[in-house]
Amino acid sequence: MMNSSSSKRIHFLSEQLANQIAAGEVVERPASVLKELLENALDAGATQVDVEVEKGGMVSMVVRDNGHGIHADDMALAISRHATSKIDSLADLEALFSLGFRGEALASIGSVSRMKLSSRTMESEHAWSIEAQGRGSVAQEFPATHPIGSSIEVRELFFNTPARRKFLRSEKTEFNHLEDVFKRAALSRPQVGFTLTHNQRQVHRYRARCAEEQIQRVTDVCGKAFAVELEAVDESLDEVSLRGWVSASREGRSSTDLQYFFLNGRMVRDKLIQHAIRQAYETMLPAGRHAAYVLYMELTASEVDVNVHPTKHEVRFQQSRKIHDFIVVALRRHLPVQVEQDSQALASEGQQVAELGGATYSLRKPVFASEHGQARYAAHVPNYAPPQPSQFTDGNRSSADEQRILTIIGGRFVLLQSNEHVRVLDSFYADQLLVKHELSALDATSSISSPLIFPVQIDLSTSQLALLESLHDVFARLGIIWEQVDEQRVRINAAPQILQQLDLQAWLQDILNRFVSDSATSKALITLMATAAMGKRRYLLNQTELGIVLRQLKEVVYGKDEHKALWLTLDSAALTRLMNLSP
Repeated sequence: MMNSSSSKRIHFLSEQLANQIAAGEVVERPASVLKELLENALDAGATQVDVEVEKGGMVSMVVRDNGHGIHADDMALAISRHATSKIDSLADLEALFSLGFRGEALASIGSVSRMKLSSRTMESEHAWSIEAQGRGSVAQEFPATHPIGSSIEVRELFFNTPARRKFLRSEKTEFNHLEDVFKRAALSRPQVGFTLTHNQRQVHRYRARCAEEQIQRVTDVCGKAFAVELEAVDESLDEVSLRGWVSASREGRSSTDLQYFFLNGRMVRDKLIQHAIRQAYETMLPAGRHAAYVLYMELTASEVDVNVHPTKHEVRFQQSRKIHDFIVVALRRHLPVQVEQDSQALASEGQQVAELGGATYSLRKPVFASEHGQARYAAHVPNYAPPQPSQFTDGNRSSADEQRILTIIGGRFVLLQSNEHVRVLDSFYADQLLVKHELSALDATSSISSPLIFPVQIDLSTSQLALLESLHDVFARLGIIWEQVDEQRVRINAAPQILQQLDLQAWLQDILNRFVSDSATSKALITLMATAAMGKRRYLLNQTELGIVLRQLKEVVYGKDEHKALWLTLDSAALTRLMNLSP
């Protein structure tokens, strides 16, 4: 049977119904009300914001600020739809730095609650108040007593929309959501003081902090235990910068409760940003564990669109790929990564050596570099009886598509299963082979430079600098572009993609230390570059990156000795012993 509404004529919605529909996009629960009110307070230039709530915000919520206030003649406009002081034209919308701008928040909140707005500007002799009772009619404003700034009281949320009210949870649950919004606001503006009172009991009080004390605000909000494991981040590239703190703990957290990201001071939970951060932590955290961070990104307003979602949690970047890669590389530069040391230093750490198929491998606990120059160790690699050379036989190279990655051992050895064999790939030696292959191809065809996301500065001795200058033409032909910054410092601005995966500073130092003749051929230099690439990766490979390496290896033509050094086939007994290396 056809619904009778199908024959109705088109008509305009009433203003009240339109407001209530808009409220469904903006006002989901008390926490979303608090978010809108806090954004208004911060946009008003407040240096102190006080929040008082009853019953998780379901009964009442009051937000007071000492901002610039609202002019008496604008009180009625303030609670009307599409009325705002923050934008005037499309150009303003494309260059937003204010948190709010739609002009819908107060109108939407007022349509589903009993709301009272009181405000006073510095020029006014006294304050004015106005009320919205959720019925579409607005009472006349009246004089009031109030200091400079604004107060908004929201009572009986969803009193006139019971269908929405029944979806609210318990008082504790609603307060937890509300508290999370409050903490995010407090982290976004360390220079602003905040207080939160629940059921007449003060829960949080954060005093205003200067720029040098910002870490204290992080400690106040996230706790001292979190602050102990932090590594500072401060990176920039062109018009974008990223600063803040990330947890260097390899244990991670069981939940995402300590993940705070701010874009131009705005609290965001954007999928692209979250994916980039997960990828940066991918090789560091166990499965099912989560990163912890407090990060602040600054970006030219015209490069990001914040007007893609009513709650403004999600954004759209003009150059999303660039932003994604910038975040990944910036964080990986400050997270623990595996550092290779020479064999003599490793001997003192009780290294075990296994001769696998004629190649000598060092198996040890990975060492991690910290900002303070101290060594941190990953999970202990248990002792094992190393397999003997007789237990290994050469295996024929098979298609990368036929190989399945079983595990990564010690950050270096990759255990792979093909249709017929289980084999070991030495990923460090693979680095050498791939670098040599690609640099040889570039030397033959000349290279198009790939700019580095982060140019690398390197301090060199006088002799090293002279040697580098003599090799300038060869480096340029390979796409390695550098310039001298001062008397003993150079900066690498571009390099082939295959080299961008390496620690270029350590790699170049290694080359210059080994290279004694500036008259050597390009082929000799490329061989040396490839040798120096072994173990110079900036971070451990993850499963996706290993898949790329396997595909690249399939295309490389290498000799029998190179083949033997790359691939080894295990029998079941050797496999069992080798698997003991895996944590």
